[in-house]
Amino acid sequence: DGEDANRDFAMIVEPTKTLADGTWKLVVRELSDDVGNTMSTATTTLTIETKDGGPVNTDLAVLAIDAHHAVIDDPNAAFDNTGITDDPDVGTDDPTKRDWMSEDFNADADNTNDAADIIHIIFNEDMDLVSDNSVLRKANYRLNGEALPNEGTNIVRGIVGEDGLETVKNAVTIILPDGTLDEKDEDHMITLINLKNADEDDMLNERLQIPYDSHSTDNDPVMHIYSLAAVTTDSFQATLDEVQFETLKIAAGTAGDGTTQFNLTRVADIFEQGALNIDGDLVIETTQTGTIEIGTDGGAGITITGDLTVNAPNATVINRATVNGTATITDVSNNTFENEGTITKLVVDDAKTSVKNSGTIGEVVINSTVNDITFENEGTIGNVTDNTSITGGVTVTGTGSSVSYETEVNGNNLVVTFTDDNNKRSDVEFSKDGAAFAPATAVNGLEYTVDLTGATKVDMKYTVDGSVTSVVYGVYGN
Repeated sequence: DGEDANRDFAMIVEPTKTLADGTWKLVVRELSDDVGNTMSTATTTLTIETKDGGPVNTDLAVLAIDAHHAVIDDPNAAFDNTGITDDPDVGTDDPTKRDWMSEDFNADADNTNDAADIIHIIFNEDMDLVSDNSVLRKANYRLNGEALPNEGTNIVRGIVGEDGLETVKNAVTIILPDGTLDEKDEDHMITLINLKNADEDDMLNERLQIPYDSHSTDNDPVMHIYSLAAVTTDSFQATLDEVQFETLKIAAGTAGDGTTQFNLTRVADIFEQGALNIDGDLVIETTQTGTIEIGTDGGAGITITGDLTVNAPNATVINRATVNGTATITDVSNNTFENEGTITKLVVDDAKTSVKNSGTIGEVVINSTVNDITFENEGTIGNVTDNTSITGGVTVTGTGSSVSYETEVNGNNLVVTFTDDNNKRSDVEFSKDGAAFAPATAVNGLEYTVDLTGATKVDMKYTVDGSVTSVVYGVYGN
């Protein structure tokens, strides 16, 4: 009616608990405008009725939501309803009518070819696409309390531009005129009104903050698990299973009860939006090729209270989490398992692998199943137990407590060579099968030669600034 759309003429009132069926009275009192005029007390009656006697707002939920700019191949393509559908209020369920979209419908880092602002929403169930409660109907959404822009807005099924997700029924892409979201998320809320799932009469009414992401720098979409509250056990596993993006940004909170096992069965990064506590075990098991990262560099942190198991023969795994239990490498690609976080105990079972550590590992156990391993340490490690029977030995290169050393086997001799450490290293001790002995030394005390004849294990300890590092070497084929 000519009112300024940018002013606050509407609000959303959320009860602190679910209202039972029946008649309720809403009382509004002592509201004032910008200049101090106070309205009279007003009352209105609300009738709460469960739809068709069935559940409302049951397990139906939003799994993920994000927003970004997008570009298309045709810079002249118009984001209107032409050729999409005859109904100006309904998007399209027919991917063949998306001729104005391209597979390069991706985020634009430089904002040089922006064609639209995009909102992705993923639900935990397939959704209604045809009725008045369809997820494709614009009237079932509000953006910042107002109707979606009529011109230049479309809603389409699936995640446009993401292979394998373009026609799924549990997701929508909302295409808005460029500039609608103004590149920020703190001011934008989207309200979902009476959205229904596909097979039942479960209804969803929800109000969500829209995370506007700058992930567009590499055109890899980043989906955020939705959570105005903390992450839950169910929502975390559902996100690992159903949000088929390469990077997942998980909300802060705790998932699990100490005994829960979470499973990641594909290549995907698990990043945290806030401090994330995985209270249980995390098992990564996939044959997909790629890199799996757990935790962001410099982020709020992920803690795994139980064990981490990695069985990913074609993937590299980078851990930045704190693992309170045991991290077991069953299989990774030849490229490596990299630790930048904190692991209480690392067990290596992979027959051929490379381990890089720039974080902290309290204990390392290299089991007899290993026949080819390279261990590079640039962080802090405690005791290393080598149970292998590798002819030629295991080469360890790294900085144990700020001192670099390298080992190799020449015939029946184990040679340990330290770098020139400016006298930081001291008290180097060796033992064979538990019996102390003095090795041959050379090169100003930086090289130690150990006769391996008859030995099954050799232990070396050295001290740096009061910190003792112990490394145990296994049988070396003598």
